[in-house]
Amino acid sequence: MKSPILARLLILTRKRSILVALSIIIAIALMSGAADIISKHDPYRIDLANKLTPPSAEHPMGTDQLGRDLFSRTLYGGRYTLLLSASAIALALLIGVIVGTLSGYYGGWVDMGIQRVVDILMAFPTIILAITLAAFIGSRPETLVVAVGIAESPFMIRVIRAAVLGVRSLPYIEAVKLMGYGDLYIITRHVVPNILYVIIPQATLQIGSAILVIAALGFLGIGIRPPTPEWGSMLNEARTYLMDYPHLLLFPGLMIFISIVCFNIIGEGLREIMDPRTRMMFRAGVRGSLGLQRGGSIGRHP
Repeated sequence: MKSPILARLLILTRKRSILVALSIIIAIALMSGAADIISKHDPYRIDLANKLTPPSAEHPMGTDQLGRDLFSRTLYGGRYTLLLSASAIALALLIGVIVGTLSGYYGGWVDMGIQRVVDILMAFPTIILAITLAAFIGSRPETLVVAVGIAESPFMIRVIRAAVLGVRSLPYIEAVKLMGYGDLYIITRHVVPNILYVIIPQATLQIGSAILVIAALGFLGIGIRPPTPEWGSMLNEARTYLMDYPHLLLFPGLMIFISIVCFNIIGEGLREIMDPRTRMMFRAGVRGSLGLQRGGSIGRHP
C-alpha cells in the first residue's frame, strides 16, 4: 500500500514543468551559495580599463560601467534577492498563520476587526505598502525583510482564514472540543496541520511576488544599495546604458524573470498535488490523457 506522501510524489513526477522549475531554482540557489567557488572575480573589484566589455571567456556576462564582473555580481546578487525574499515570506507566513488562524477560528468581533485591517492593507498595492514601510523603518537587509514581510502578509492572512473557516466546523474538531481540549491544542494539533495543503503552495507562490518587490525596491533605490550586488539594484545602476550595452540589464533581469516564473510553476504544481479538490481533478486529467494516448479516446484501453 502506497503512503500518501509517496503517492503525491508519483503525481509530481508526471508534471515535468514542476521538476524543471524546481531544478532551475535549486541550481540558481546552489550557484549563488557557491559564488565564491564558481566565480574567480571579486564582485566589488573595480577595473576601469575593462569597463563595459561584452560577454567573453574571461567575463561570461561581460563587465559593468566600473569594470566589475557581471557574472560574479549576478551570482552574489542571487544571495541577497533570494534570501531576502524567502525570509520575507517566512515572516509573512508566521504573521499569516497566527493572525489568519485566530481570525478564522474565533470568528465574531475578532474576525471582523482583523479583516477590516486586512481590507485596508490590501487596498494598497504590495509594492506601495513595502515602499512606505521601508521609508519609515529603513532599507537595511533586516528592515527590508520586515517591510516586505508585512506587505505580503495580508494575502497570507486572507487565504489561511478561509482555510480555517472550512476546517473549524468539521465533525472531528467538534469532537475534540467535546473531549475538553483547549483552543491552543486544537489549533496547533488539528487545525493548522490540516490546512498545510493551502499554506505551502501559497507561501511558494508568494516567494515569486517577494522577489519582484525586493527587486523593485532595489531598482527604485530604496532597497539594497550599491555597491552591494542585488538584482534590482543592478538594474538601477545599468538603466542609463540600456541602448548601448543591453547586456547590463539582460542578465539580472533574466534571473528575476526566471526565478519568478519557476516559483509560480512550483506553487501551482504544489497546489494541484496537495489540495484534495484539485488533486482529484488532476488525476482525472492524467488518466484521461493516458486514455487518449493509448486508445484514442477516454476510457478506451487495449
